[in-house]
Amino acid sequence: MGFRFQRRITLAPGIRLNLSKRGLGLSVGPRGASLSVGPRGVHGHAGIPGTGLAYRQKLNARGRSAGRGSSGAGRASPAAGLEALLAGSCQGICRL
Repeated sequence: MGFRFQRRITLAPGIRLNLSKRGLGLSVGPRGASLSVGPRGVHGHAGIPGTGLAYRQKLNARGRSAGRGSSGAGRASPAAGLEALLAGSCQGICRL
């Protein structure tokens, strides 16, 4: 078992700076729905606060090789993926 380091600093309401041993990241969004950019790429996150239930999806293909058999045609953009993720998880409860 290894040591883990993680620190979250709130810069403004809805904007957080994340520090870890892997690198620096930024999270933007209200509680329960956010967009994170960091060393592992861009992720969309949606959850129900206080329940422990959440869904996280990688929104870009950073780190993947281009020649893996998929040309990328017909693939949705990261922004469209996040919009669909947030729309499906909030179901009229959240406001963007």
